[in-house]
Amino acid sequence: MKKAFTLIELLIVVAIIAILAAIAVPNFLEAQVRSKVARCQNDMRALTTGLEAYAVDYNTYPYTRWVPDAAGRRMSERLRPLTTPVSYMTSIPIDPFPEAVCWWAPGFILDTFDYLDRISGGMDRSLFGRRWRLCSGGPDLRQTWGVEPGYARPWPYDATNGTRSGGDIVRIEGGGDLFSAWASMIAAGW
Repeated sequence: MKKAFTLIELLIVVAIIAILAAIAVPNFLEAQVRSKVARCQNDMRALTTGLEAYAVDYNTYPYTRWVPDAAGRRMSERLRPLTTPVSYMTSIPIDPFPEAVCWWAPGFILDTFDYLDRISGGMDRSLFGRRWRLCSGGPDLRQTWGVEPGYARPWPYDATNGTRSGGDIVRIEGGGDLFSAWASMIAAGW
C-alpha cells in the first residue's frame, strides 16, 4: 500500500500557510514603514547639520525662490547650495516617501524633502533665509507642508497613531518641533 497525503491533509496545510502569511505580511509592511520613517528622520538630521553649517559661513540659510511655473523643476535645486560650491553634504538625500499627491505645486518633481527658507510671511523678502522647514509627505503620501489642508494649524505625523497616520514628517530650524515653531510665529506676529 502506498503512503500519500490525503486531500484533507493538503488543504489543512495550505490553510495554515495562508493564516501565517496573513499574519506575517502586514507585520512586514509595518516594519518597512517604520524603517522609512527612521530613515527620513535621520536624513533630516543630516540636512539640519548641513543647513546650520551653511548658516555659520553665510549668516543666512539658503534662499528658495518661488517660481510660479514649477513644471519640471526638481525640489533638490533648493538644497543645491549645500553641495556646491562648498560641500556641506556630499549629496542631497532622497525622500523615502515619494509623493503621490502634492496639492501646492503639482508641477514640481519632489525628489527630496520639501525645503523652504521661511515658514510664513508670503513673499516678504525680509524673512528669506531667517528660518527653515524640511518636510516629507510621510506614510500617507500627501505633502501638505505640515499643515492640515483647510486649517491653519500644524499637523505633524505621529507614529503613536499608527504608521499609516496622516500628517507630514517635519523638521524646523535646528530641530525644533512644528508646534513650538507655530507658536513662535504667532507670537512674532507672522
